[in-house]
Amino acid sequence: MKTKVTGVEVWIKFVGAVPAKIKTLGMKEIVSYVIGDGQRGLKKYPPYKHVTRKSAYGKTFVSDKQRRYVMAKIRSGEITPGYPKRTGKYQRAWKTTPQDAEWSRVDVENASSGAEFVGGANQARLNAMVGWKKAFDAVKDNIGAAITSAQNKVNAWVQSSK
Repeated sequence: MKTKVTGVEVWIKFVGAVPAKIKTLGMKEIVSYVIGDGQRGLKKYPPYKHVTRKSAYGKTFVSDKQRRYVMAKIRSGEITPGYPKRTGKYQRAWKTTPQDAEWSRVDVENASSGAEFVGGANQARLNAMVGWKKAFDAVKDNIGAAITSAQNKVNAWVQSSK
């Protein structure tokens, strides 16, 4: 799953006029802030909330074959319904790939299994009901504070360079 943020033409024009060292410093901070730390950004997990398949999809099972499969997995102990088993893989899988040395374009990606159904454009209804944000919404919610954080980082660097 990859996320692309559009509509930031003014920011791109401004950044184009900024010296490379400052641009790189600011972009690294923005990306770091948007990815987050578990308390904010893309890495933030919603609190655990039990949501039934029936409430999300209108029925518990798609077919009798699926029901038998799930019941067998419950009997074998492979599935524990209603118990939070978050592994943290989704949180740890966020990676950045700068497309140039100045970080003027950065790809942010989560290659974990099922990421597109947790926070991607194809988010599953059940995950939305649990409280998972789509990646685009998480970026949108954090971009203002990320830019402020980048400004503070650049200001600190400028002050330390005097």
